[in-house]
Amino acid sequence: MLKKKKKWNWAAIIISFILISSTFAITFFGLSSDTSTETVRKYKNYKFTRTQDGWQTDINDKQIFFNYLPSEVETIKVDQSIIDRLRFTPEIDVTLSINDSNADTIALAQLQMEQILADLSLIYLRKGFDTNTSFNFPIITCNESPNVPIIYFKTSLNTSISLYGSCIIAEGESSQDIIRLKDRIIYGIYGIIQ
Repeated sequence: MLKKKKKWNWAAIIISFILISSTFAITFFGLSSDTSTETVRKYKNYKFTRTQDGWQTDINDKQIFFNYLPSEVETIKVDQSIIDRLRFTPEIDVTLSINDSNADTIALAQLQMEQILADLSLIYLRKGFDTNTSFNFPIITCNESPNVPIIYFKTSLNTSISLYGSCIIAEGESSQDIIRLKDRIIYGIYGIIQ
């Protein structure tokens, strides 16, 4: 009888240890909802690592962060002539409407684009609005000079990137779509998505 009690005591101690250590691990190290440990993904010749800042990959020996993987945005079709227009230019102008329902997200997407383009290619990104505002930003409309590509980000009923005259229209249904559009454009410029 005493041996059985000792066995049960050891079993209770081991089970308690497992429960306590599991609770400790979850509390202090977090628990990923993805138990397959897919924090690294490959797309073509690129390796993407999940970080707290997003998906990180190396382009031209620099660490660049994206919100979405290429496989999550490759369904957004972009004509190659649009990408070539953006790839081979020293400046890109971006604009939006101050009244756009996703103006904050568009501004964030433009800021992220500015940082990536400056780091990788020394492409200058000039930001503005399509009308006069009190923010001292330039007025950039699709009627500007065709020599500098203009990307007009806006909220729309569909998600697409198209050419309207000399203006590139990047339109998304939601704030997530706006960020997806930004990632798709950058992936295109650097040839990650053809």
